[in-house]
Amino acid sequence: ASRFEPDEIGSITLDSWSQHLDTNLRAPVFLAQSFAAALPESASGNIINIVDQRVWKLNPRFFSYTLSKAALWDVTRTLAGLVEELGTGRWRPGGYRKFVVCDPKVRVIHAAPFRDRVVHHAVMGVAGPWLERGASDRSFACRVGKGNRAAVAWALECTGRRRWFLKLDVRKYFDSVDHGVLEGLLRRRFKDGQLMDWFRHVVGSYEVTAGKGLPIGTLTSQYLANFYLDGLDRRIVEVLRCREHVRFMDDVVLWADDAGTLEGWLEDLAGWMRRERGLEWKGTPRPLPSDGGVPFLGYRVLPGAVLLGRRARRRLRARVTELRALHEAGRIDTAALQRRASSLFSFTDHAGCVGWRRRMLEGLGEGYEA
Repeated sequence: ASRFEPDEIGSITLDSWSQHLDTNLRAPVFLAQSFAAALPESASGNIINIVDQRVWKLNPRFFSYTLSKAALWDVTRTLAGLVEELGTGRWRPGGYRKFVVCDPKVRVIHAAPFRDRVVHHAVMGVAGPWLERGASDRSFACRVGKGNRAAVAWALECTGRRRWFLKLDVRKYFDSVDHGVLEGLLRRRFKDGQLMDWFRHVVGSYEVTAGKGLPIGTLTSQYLANFYLDGLDRRIVEVLRCREHVRFMDDVVLWADDAGTLEGWLEDLAGWMRRERGLEWKGTPRPLPSDGGVPFLGYRVLPGAVLLGRRARRRLRARVTELRALHEAGRIDTAALQRRASSLFSFTDHAGCVGWRRRMLEGLGEGYEA
């Protein structure tokens, strides 16, 4: 079924545009997604999309229809080509597009090409749940049902239970992931040779130094970086018998009732990280009293309270100044100011900073309505 109605660039409306794209493009794409999800693991299937000869000769008198069918043609060719490449083992990752972000700190992001991102999502949709099977309940980054707020809530509970904490952070984590070690871990989890070849191509497509590094900014890196430290969580729980710890990717906090216990755990974990993962902790970690506050994910977690960290306050204050300047200069309208400010301050929703937040919002001027 297709929607086929005449319209031209001068007469097109939002309704006609949306109706053509919803019927002729969006529906086939999401039907294909649902079909793939419902297909039994042992079965194979085929999808046939019916397009139109107009995709080779665009017709301006059927503007919305022609563009929707041309897009469907590109979608079909893209997916069919990827399926063929993956099935024959000929798929290879393309180059990355590199750019820098500076908030909350300077990071170099490597974005994969669109074709590769489609493949990443397709393969990790199958392989991801298998990687998750060994994950600890105390690992919160980039996982369904976990995330930043759940991690901070658990840190708050742990801080209220124990008198001392140990904050650990891996030095240059993504740059230091060893490809050989990672492949060995993946081989323990996956026995399919074709899938392992795919992982080798993906992991080998990027390196900072010979045989090391994962690119920040890809879906595969999120899964693999989390998976790489699953053994650390097991060491903490099963060997050290630590009942209170949290990990958010490579940020780790452990709690205990005395500093001596934490110092012993630090020595054990430093040795394990060097031997088993080729990693080192950043700086010189040391146990500190919990009532002084635990710095974690931009917050200061105290027994019974979560406050914004100093760096987070400085960053938000600078962003407020920037937003107000943009609005006063007419570079963003009031609606955009409202959207950006609401997104910016969502970070403060579960921190005890009502008065500070109100002052910052007042600093946006009359354009913002709290």
